[in-house]
Amino acid sequence: MSFIEGFKIPVVLNLNGLALGGGAELVAAAHHVVASRIERIYLGQPETYINLIPGFGGTQRLVRLMAEKSRLGRKSGLLFAADTILTGQPMSVEEAYTHGLVSELVPANSLARAYRLAADHALGTDDTLRRAMEDRHRAVARWEEPLTDEETGAPLAPSVLAGDEHVKRYLQHADTIGKRGTVLRYALDLIVRNVTEGVQYGEEAYYFGQAGASSEFRQSIARFRNRAPLPRPPRRPTTERERMRIRQMVDESLSAARKRDEER
Repeated sequence: MSFIEGFKIPVVLNLNGLALGGGAELVAAAHHVVASRIERIYLGQPETYINLIPGFGGTQRLVRLMAEKSRLGRKSGLLFAADTILTGQPMSVEEAYTHGLVSELVPANSLARAYRLAADHALGTDDTLRRAMEDRHRAVARWEEPLTDEETGAPLAPSVLAGDEHVKRYLQHADTIGKRGTVLRYALDLIVRNVTEGVQYGEEAYYFGQAGASSEFRQSIARFRNRAPLPRPPRRPTTERERMRIRQMVDESLSAARKRDEER
């Protein structure tokens, strides 16, 4: 994923279906992501649901990307990314757009929009993809350092995550259902260290291996195959104000796409 992210030519990704686990991590590695607003598109990191953790940048790249790109603010994006990993619950394409994982939403035929962006980049008539690539390269260097508060400029405190009541509830749920407490603490520790120290891809890979070798993981896979999975904890509720802002931002993206089509 780091190789893709580091390409010296822009990487544009068309999202037109499910992107779960490694799929969501691939979306996070792309420089620019276009998606259609259709019901079948969901993204997520369901690994903790089966006693595993994300192993290709979910606790690192995806978390930093959503924290910095969230249109609802840095803390909101960080907590939403953490919730995605710790609950295993998917996000809608509208939520992915709101929190910066998707770059732009179009009413339909996102593939045509992705093709147009690539063609215009090659022709030199649109610099959207070049700017997205350069922005990501700058972000990669920035992510080696702690995540800072957008208002004070000070590093974010670990308590933003570790002291959050919803995060505590996810851990309690994991301890009592399915023996998932260990992997959730692996994931939470990796997210906290990412935020307070900088990205930890090597550590993520190590704990991915540790979780994958556990008896709890094997038991979870057996339950999954037998279609007897354990319940997941619900996400923190979205406030009415947040729902209104999400609808507004989605509508603005769709209106911009329609206007662009009319001008062609």
